Amino acid sequence: MNLFESLYASLYDSRIKANTPAGDSPLSANIVMSLCLIVFVGSVIAMIALIFPGFGDGVEDLLKDIFGRRLGRSVGKLLVIFGLLIFYPIVRFTVGTPARYKKIKADFSGLPETEQQQVARKGAWFLGVTLGSFVLPLLIWLIKSMF
Repeated sequence: MNLFESLYASLYDSRIKANTPAGDSPLSANIVMSLCLIVFVGSVIAMIALIFPGFGDGVEDLLKDIFGRRLGRSVGKLLVIFGLLIFYPIVRFTVGTPARYKKIKADFSGLPETEQQQVARKGAWFLGVTLGSFVLPLLIWLIKSMF
């Protein structure tokens, strides 16, 4: 299984272990995958902004032009909603179709227990790395601001 499929399998496995029904709709897994992509793209943009200060100033000016002097929390919510509007349809019609989700569940259920654990760990690792990818730009920004 590739990384995307292992994420879906990991989420399915966590539902099974928690005795929660896992339906045939991959809605929650598609939302999680979309959020992973949003955070990853955001961290790439933040890294580029740190490496090229002119780009960072341009992004900051663009956000100020669009959102004005709003609070950071409301801007973050709007950016996540906008990101979901972009990434969710992409995920839904490529990786997260109901037929593909059923196939992933069937393939995962057919694996031996040790391989299921490996696939679930691989999916959890992918989730952690993509959602935690924003830590690297923050660390670089902290180090850069100290010197």
